Amino acid sequence: MYLNGITVSKQLVIGTVANWQGSKALSRKTHKWSVYVRGIANEDLSYLIERCVFYLHEDFKKPVRTVKEGLFEVTEIGWGEFDIPICIYFHEYVEPLSVTISLKLFQNEAKRPSKSTVKNEKFVEAVFRNPPIKLYKRVLVGPHCVFPETHTLSTTRKYTTAQEFALNEQKTVETILKKHAVLLEKVKKKKERYWQLDQLMSEELKKKQDREPKKSQPKNVLMNTSEASPLKPPITFSQPEGSVKMTQPTPQPMQIQQQPRQVRPTTHTQAQMQHHYHQMQLYQQMMMRNNPSMRHQWQAMHAQRQQQQQMQGFDPSQRQQQH
Repeated sequence: MYLNGITVSKQLVIGTVANWQGSKALSRKTHKWSVYVRGIANEDLSYLIERCVFYLHEDFKKPVRTVKEGLFEVTEIGWGEFDIPICIYFHEYVEPLSVTISLKLFQNEAKRPSKSTVKNEKFVEAVFRNPPIKLYKRVLVGPHCVFPETHTLSTTRKYTTAQEFALNEQKTVETILKKHAVLLEKVKKKKERYWQLDQLMSEELKKKQDREPKKSQPKNVLMNTSEASPLKPPITFSQPEGSVKMTQPTPQPMQIQQQPRQVRPTTHTQAQMQHHYHQMQLYQQMMMRNNPSMRHQWQAMHAQRQQQQQMQGFDPSQRQQQH
C-alpha cells in the first residue's frame, strides 16, 4: 500500500574522521579512520535504515562491508586517501540511496600529518515520494533513542551536528546585529552633531551679514518708476476725435562744414625728400614685378597723381632735369 501524492524526507550526515597514529606507527598504518552514516542530532537511524553497504578500497580485507544496525559506521587503519561509495537501504523501500564520500587523512595539500582530528562531512536529504504506509509510519514515529556519548569518536562528531551549526550561526547573527545597532547609534549621533554645527554656522553667518553696512546700489537714471518697464510694451492712449493733430517737422540732412586741411610742417630738406621719393619708386617697381594686379593699380594712381601735380603747376620730370 502506497500513499500517492505524499512526500516525506529525512536529512542524513555522511562523513569520515581520521586520527594520526604518531611517528612510531607503521608506514601502512599511519591513520585510524571511520566512515559513518548518522542523523543530524546523532540519533539512532535503525528505525528508518535497514542496512548500509560501504565499499572500501580493494587493498582491505572484505572491501564490501554491510552494517545492519546503528551505529552505521566502519572503522579501519590505513595510510592512503580514496573515495568510499555507500548504499543506504531503507525499511519497506526498494530503491537504495547511493552517495560517495572522500576519505581525508590530511588537513592541507602538502599532506603533512596533524595531531588534530581531520573531519569531512556532508549533508544528504533522502526524499520519499509516494512512500509505503509502513515507511510513512516509521518517519512519523521517529527515532527510538539518541546514542549516548560513549563512542570514542562521538566527542569529535557532536560539534559538527546541524543543531550546533544553527546555534553558532544564530549567536553570530545576534552579535552582528548588536554591533550593527551600535554603529547605527553612532552614525545617528554624528548626524545630529553635524546638523547642530551647520545650524550654528548659518546663524553666525547671518549675524555677520547683519553687522556689515549695506552697500547702496546705484540707481538707474535712465529708468524711472513712471517710465514703462523695458520688459513690457509701453502703454499707449488713442487720440480723441476732434483734437488737433500734432505734426512733427520732417528731418533734414545734417550739413557738415569741411574745414581746410592743415599742412603739417616738416623739417626734412629737399635732398632727403628726393631720396625718400627715389626709395619709394624702387619699392613700387619691385612690388609691380611680383604682383601684376598691384602694378595696374599703381599705374592708375601714379597717372592720377601726375595729373593733379600738373594742375597745381608741379612737374616732377622738369624737377629731375633741373637737378
